[in-house]
Amino acid sequence: MISEYSKLIRILLTIPATSCTAERSFSTIRRMKTYLRSTMGQSRLNSLAILHIHCDTTETLDLNCK
Repeated sequence: MISEYSKLIRILLTIPATSCTAERSFSTIRRMKTYLRSTMGQSRLNSLAILHIHCDTTETLDLNCK
């Protein structure tokens, strides 16, 4: 019985409380897609959206790797 409660609590803790991250992602993609719709393929659009959404992480990347 306690193990079932433990599983339930773990599941509840992994579910996000809001959908803000998803909404922000869709908003970013919508802005990019309307501006660059005719010249950008889906793969490039996805890559740019990921870079924009996770810009706090991408700013710390070392792009001068040898």
